[in-house]
Formats: sequence, structure tokens, C-alpha cells
Amino acid sequence: NGQLSAFTIGELNQPRIRRHQANPRTTEQHSRTGVLVSWGLCRSLCPALLPKGTSLVSGKSAGLSVHCARHSTRESRRMDNATDRVERLNAMAPDFIRLLGGTIVELDMAKQKAVFTFTVPLDYCHSGDVVQGGFVTAMLDAAMSHALFGTSEDVSGVASLDISTQFIGICRGEQLLRVSGWVKKATFRTGFLEAAVHDASGELVATAQSVAKLSRAS
Repeated sequence: NGQLSAFTIGELNQPRIRRHQANPRTTEQHSRTGVLVSWGLCRSLCPALLPKGTSLVSGKSAGLSVHCARHSTRESRRMDNATDRVERLNAMAPDFIRLLGGTIVELDMAKQKAVFTFTVPLDYCHSGDVVQGGFVTAMLDAAMSHALFGTSEDVSGVASLDISTQFIGICRGEQLLRVSGWVKKATFRTGFLEAAVHDASGELVATAQSVAKLSRAS
């Protein structure tokens, strides 16, 4: 596939090396050729990831560099996928998220985590600028559900069976709120979710836990 390590290339060269065992110089040329080919692949794939001072005949370093290149490519594709999903989820967001001034700003596919920002209008506040508790729960619920179906390939629906909210501080309207939701554990039919709200200063002001029934695409 064009991404052989030095060790794999060395194995391919073994029969040829055995035929020339009487000539150590030929054996050394074949061995160095295999390593140099692998080095060239690594340099073209991820030159910045190679350790400083690495020898051109270091098969282990060459193999490690190919591994790093593959990992970097996977991470790049994952980030592109997350970016596309964020755009689609924001475009399809239900009206209540827009009414509360919400938007998805981050989706971590590996950690199954979704991050929203909300700037709640004063229309949904009491006592001046205190966001009503039901809307705080709605924001937490949105972050938790998006963390699950936003990062899954086959989850088509998330129905909350139980939500518990703790109001630790005050969520204020017309101020930026950062709401993060993540998947604690998910089985085929049940999800266990958590979420947190931080205010503009980074202070934790609310948390939630949820149990949800999952629907998966057949």
C-alpha cells in the first residue's frame, strides 16, 4: 500500500539477502536500501514528527514515523467530520435553541462531547436577569442529547427518561453561557449522560445527569 515500515521491507528483501550471503557488502546494500525507502516515505508523510538527530538507518524511527502519519491522517479526517456535523446540526437546530440564543461551537467525536454557547434573552428570565430553571435544564438537555446523536453514526433518536439538575450558581441572561454535554456510558438502548454550565467567568453554575432511551437506525 505504499506505507511499508523498514521491518516489512527488510522481510521482503530476506530471500535476496540469503542468495548473496557470501557477499556481505551486497547484504548491507539491500538492508540500507530498505531503510532508506522507508525513510523517504516517512519524510514525505510526516517529516515534522521525526525525532531530532534520528539516523537515516534507524528502522524503528522510520516505522514510528509512518505510524504517526497514519494517526495524523485519521485525526484530520475526524476533525473534518466534526466540523461538517457542527454545521449541519446548527442548520437543523430546533427553534427553542435559537430562542435561547444557542449554537453548537464544538463537537469532540472521540470523547463524545458537545459544547454549546447560549446568550439567553431577558424574556426568559425572572428577577431581572436570572434565567428560569426550566430553560437551564433545556440547555443542559440539548448539550447531552447532541453529545450522543451528534457523535454517533447510528443513533437516530434520544428520548430522556430522567433528568436531574443541580443549580449551583446563577445563570444570567444576556451573558455568555458555555454548556457542555458528554456521554458517560451508552449501551445499545440506553444512554447515561452528563452536562455542565459555566458562566462567562468560567464559574460552574449548573450541572445535570440524564438517562435516555436510544433509537438506532436499522
